[in-house]
Amino acid sequence: MEDEKNKPIEELCRRLRKDHALRLQAQWVLADPQAPVQNPKSVQRALLNPSIFRSKERAVASWLVRHANWTEDQRAALSETLSGVVDKALKSVGRKHVLSRWIWRGVVTSSLLGLLYFRYPKSWAASFSIPECCCLGLFTLAVVWKILTAGISFPPLLASLLDVEARRLKKLGPVVEALGDLGQPAATAPLATASTHRALQDVATSALKKVTLKLRPDDYGTLPLPAIPALCNALTTTSPKAVPIILQALAVIGDGRAVEKVAYLASTDIRSEVRAAAAELLPILQERDRNSRVSSMLLRASQAPEESGQTLLRPSWEQPTTDPSQLLRAALAEGNEESQYEK
Repeated sequence: MEDEKNKPIEELCRRLRKDHALRLQAQWVLADPQAPVQNPKSVQRALLNPSIFRSKERAVASWLVRHANWTEDQRAALSETLSGVVDKALKSVGRKHVLSRWIWRGVVTSSLLGLLYFRYPKSWAASFSIPECCCLGLFTLAVVWKILTAGISFPPLLASLLDVEARRLKKLGPVVEALGDLGQPAATAPLATASTHRALQDVATSALKKVTLKLRPDDYGTLPLPAIPALCNALTTTSPKAVPIILQALAVIGDGRAVEKVAYLASTDIRSEVRAAAAELLPILQERDRNSRVSSMLLRASQAPEESGQTLLRPSWEQPTTDPSQLLRAALAEGNEESQYEK
């Protein structure tokens, strides 16, 4: 039975070079499931390479993430790197970012073509070699095809550009899946954000479920600050399948920042099971919010005044409390006593 399960990965390994680091690592794991990971950087590079010519390497790397014997430090380091990549990619998605990126590409392309035209004004076409003419022709055909498929009006053009960006996001699927297999609670925020994008909804929801199942009460208050806002934002923008998973995560690590969203869900969601789960979670979040407010008030009251140190170090001559004449008579009296004692 084990041989049948291992046949796909063995076939993938045979397609790689004999001295390939991923192939060697996979063979070690197949021979000994407790074998340590010798080269985690090779797994990281394979996951982050979106080229279609590296699909076999990404498949082997994904298998190693699930089956290799990773240490906790290796898991945390790899999860942190992959989370940063997903965060950066998702922040550059949106109509404003897509338009600015394509406008910039158009400006650069137009500038290059203009420089070529002014460089060879009389015989512009004759100045190119046959490969250059082929490349320019393919580029022109691609631009014309994009315009024809998108239409002349602006909304279809924007929709077409967003579709291109969606295909670009879909290449992050192996990275998101690896974050779920690593199971680090710190990856909650990027996975919740990824579940709000249609191109990654299915794989991000599955990965988020794997991570939330590993959350423990000790994780409350220890996750990065964007984790709770990302979960709250995903409650109303993600797929319906992910909503119960997010509510389960908020039951473990949620705080007062999630009260508003959960209350809205408890009163407006059309699914009775979701309303019941949100209504059951709402008192827990409100109690946590009250406890955090009380704790912050106690901490503020126990702090010493900021000027207490300056008050203690203030010189006495700024605000004299004793008449100087009395101090002078006291000094004279002490002098008289000493002179009488000497006599």
